[in-house]
Amino acid sequence: MLALSSRSPKARSLLEAAADLAAKLHADWFVVHVRQPSTIHYRMPATEHPVPEEDLAYAKKLGARVIIEQGAVIDALITFARKMSVNYFVTGRTLRSRIGFVWKLPLAEAVQRKLPGATLIVV
Repeated sequence: MLALSSRSPKARSLLEAAADLAAKLHADWFVVHVRQPSTIHYRMPATEHPVPEEDLAYAKKLGARVIIEQGAVIDALITFARKMSVNYFVTGRTLRSRIGFVWKLPLAEAVQRKLPGATLIVV
């Protein structure tokens, strides 16, 4: 499973890494994009959040099942991963500053805490 953000500058390399891993494991793989609810930091309805259409189309071309969820990012990803019995969770490195981590748990750390059976791969 690959978690894909709307503004990922490394989307193509992340998708290719996940596709390569899935091929080596002879496994199905998912690309999950989460549309967040409106928040004080991102003031637009979830239906208007940018969806990385080109990246999702590329994911399908590489053989991924593309899923779009809604809700809080970490909760939606963890719920989906548990439901699908995900063994490998691929994500990119965060671009947020260390100060930003004081306010919000980084995705990689949240996955390690809430999905202990999965292998986390940070590209």
